Amino acid sequence: MQLYAGMLLLLACSALSAPGMAADNMKFSGTLIEPPPCTINNDGQVGVDFGNRVGVKKVDGVNYLQVMNYQIKCDPSVSARDMTLEIMGTPADYDPAAVSSDVTDLAIQIQQNGVPFVLN
Repeated sequence: MQLYAGMLLLLACSALSAPGMAADNMKFSGTLIEPPPCTINNDGQVGVDFGNRVGVKKVDGVNYLQVMNYQIKCDPSVSARDMTLEIMGTPADYDPAAVSSDVTDLAIQIQQNGVPFVLN
């Protein structure tokens, strides 16, 4: 039994060391572009105030529509680049552009210029 356990341990150790046996060199050709140092809302949260009372049965995609204000600031020494924005969250089962909430069947849809902004 001890011999069996020792062989099993030896096999496990050799299997774990296999990923470390990668090639010792790599060639890269092209241009490596590092993203510019940017911050959103000075590294703070982006908040949206819907008021104290939201009538769940009155939510229809128009009622309670709010603007989500945020600022993106990048290092001015970096030349202009095309950038993309990704909003991370748990989407609602019924709408990939809506952040799910802890209220049953209530989610908050994110839009960009009136078009649903798909999360993640």
